[in-house]
Order: sequence, then C-alpha cells, then structure tokens
Amino acid sequence: MKNYKKLFLPFVVLVCVLFHTTPLHAGGGYSIRSCFNFSEGLAPVLKEGKWGYIDHSGTIIIPPKFQEPCAAQFSEGLAAVRDGRKIGYINRKGEWHIEPQFGVCVVKTITVWGSSFHHGIARVLIDGKWSYIYKSGEKVFEKSFQRSFSVSSIGPGRRYESPSQPGVFGFRRWVSPKPPGAFGFTEGLARVCIDDGKKRGLGFIDTQGTIVIKPRYYSGKGPMRGPGIGPFSEGLAKVMYVTDKEFNPKGPDKWGYIDRFGKFVIKQQYAQATEFSEGSAAVAIGKKKKDGEVYHRWGYIDRKGKWIIEPRYNWARKFSEGLAAVRIGSYQQGKLGYLDTTGKMVIDMAYKHACDFSEGLAAVKSNGKWGYINKQGEWVIRPQFDGANEFAEGLAGVCLDDKWGYINKQGGFIWKPTK
Repeated sequence: MKNYKKLFLPFVVLVCVLFHTTPLHAGGGYSIRSCFNFSEGLAPVLKEGKWGYIDHSGTIIIPPKFQEPCAAQFSEGLAAVRDGRKIGYINRKGEWHIEPQFGVCVVKTITVWGSSFHHGIARVLIDGKWSYIYKSGEKVFEKSFQRSFSVSSIGPGRRYESPSQPGVFGFRRWVSPKPPGAFGFTEGLARVCIDDGKKRGLGFIDTQGTIVIKPRYYSGKGPMRGPGIGPFSEGLAKVMYVTDKEFNPKGPDKWGYIDRFGKFVIKQQYAQATEFSEGSAAVAIGKKKKDGEVYHRWGYIDRKGKWIIEPRYNWARKFSEGLAAVRIGSYQQGKLGYLDTTGKMVIDMAYKHACDFSEGLAAVKSNGKWGYINKQGEWVIRPQFDGANEFAEGLAGVCLDDKWGYINKQGGFIWKPTK
C-alpha cells in the first residue's frame, strides 16, 4: 500500500493540474473533487450527469445541460463548457459567447480542455495543438504548441507475484499520463514546450507569442517525469533541471527559482519546492539516513533564498492568510497543524489532513471526516463530510456519499449534494 500511494499521489496531482482545479491537499493525501468553487457569483453543479450553474442562494441560473467532465468556473464573464466533442465558452446567461469549436485532449483516461480567460486570453486546442485566443475567439498569435510534453513517463519497475499463479513472478511498470505542451498565462507569461524530436525543453512566452525565457527547463527523473518549471508567482518561477546546452535535459536534479528574465535568483538546491505565496516558499532538502534512504525536511525561504523557518518538517504547504499547514511524522502516523510566519505553532498538530485557510476558515480532516476550523483552531463546522473544498465568496463545496453540494459558513446547505 505504501508503494501504491507513492505512485498514485503524484498522478492525482497531475490530474488536478490538467483540470485547472485544486486537490484537497493533506500532507500527501489528495481527493479529486467533483465540484468547483464559486467565482463571479456562480458555481458549477452536477445533476443527473449534466453540469449547470447556481447562484449564492442555490437557485439554478443556467440549467444543467452540459456534458461531463467539462464545466469550468467563470472567469472574466465566461466559462468553458463541453457540447458533444467540442469545447466552447458561455456567458452568465448560458448563451454561447464562443461557439463550440475547440478540441478535447484525451491523455490516457484523463480529458483535458482549455483554460479559463485571464487578462483576456485563454488556452484552447485547435487542430490537435494548443493555441491562445482572445474573447472574440480570434487567435492571439499564429504560433501553436504540441498537445503533450513528449517525455517518457514510465515509473520504476516493481517485482510482483501473480495472484492466479503463486510462485510465478513478473515485472510491472507504472506509466503516467503526459502533461500538456502549453499552459495558461500567469503574471503575463505562459509555459510552453518545444520538442522537435531532437531538442526539447520548457520556457515562457509573453502575450505576443515571443519567447522571453528560452526553453531549457526539464524534469526527467522519478515516477512523474514532466515539466520542470512552475508558473510565475510573485515575480518568481520554480525550475528544475537546467543545462548550459540549449534543450539538452542534463543537469542538477534540484529546484531553484528564476526571475522574469530567466536569471537564477535562488540557485538549484531543493529536492521539492512550491510557488511563492505571501513572500515565502515552502521548500524541502534531501537528507540521507544511515541506511542510505533519502528523506525530506521542509522549511520556508524568502525571495533571496534565506531560511526564515528552518527545515524540520516532514511536509509543508504554502502560506495562506498568514498561516501554513505543516506535518511532523509520516503520512500514515503523523499529524498536521498550522504555524505563523515567525515559525510559531498557533494551531496544534491534531489533524490527519489540512488545507489552506481561505476567508478565515480551513478544511481539516479528523477521525475520518472533514470539517472547518478558524484561525484559533476552533471548530466552526464540525467534521461530517467525506470531502471539502476551500471557501470562496462565503460558500464551499462539500462531499457526502460521493455526491457534492455547497454549504455556507454556518454549515447549512444552499445546494444539497447531487451527482
């Protein structure tokens, strides 16, 4: 079971990246959600296998009629939805603003569609390649990028005994889906891949399609081979596996941070890293035990790479609303609590899983159920749910018996769980 979790959890992280959603983060535990948060006054709901949208009162504004698995949150007045085999964008009245015409990318068993609009630009699939469009539906520029980042994604082999033939052993390899070859824009830049069969790498383009940071970042080790580059956040982006030889994926298997000019601000030295949030980033350094096994210790750095909280935790999340979830102990045995920006534990380590604070509340798991606590660690909504999202616009998605609904901050349903 331990090995299964090590392989499965990164896979779920990738699923959530592809779907532009946020998983329930819990010290290594994840849950793929079947609803989104409220955005611009509306939220998607799934009823009898079709997606529609409700307002804050739980009133259906756009009747459920769109196909799974695509019905995104509203952003800049539009939402991506699926009609048949094509993706289009609707307005807040449920009318087509951009008719369904964009492709659906199937990666293994995962379906990937375009991104939401940000600063007037969205990523969509046209003729099997990723392009960028304006709200008019016109292309921002003529350049397009490959459907997926063509890196072999085969995980480590495992010897196993055949359940039907005791004593007969085989060799199983785990294969992950490939990430897309282009991502949405953040802070005016988008990650894209160039791979012509001889050269490959990831870099950044601006909104004119100009390559502003040349493609040379790549992650090629471990069970999840894929993009060794994160989105820009607070002016910095995490990157891994860079070399002086353009596009040649050979270099230190460590994370560092670059600025908008592609210059290293914090050199590659971390085994794991998050994006910057509220002026700091959670990073991990690898240490070896006497038996040679490598383990990680998480801490927090500032924008110059200086430790502001020394690495002593087994797992850590980014800061949100001045607090961050950290864990001491293994995933199976450890507990999570919250510390402040000085490193002081302000909420005791008492939870199996713990998420970011949002609107003053955080979803945490205790005794097998999810509930919500405030910044004093007091229960505001007692543990009772099978899954829980963060609060947005005063409401949060929760799961009961594999059905999802929305609650207010008093724990009352404005939309009872459906599927």
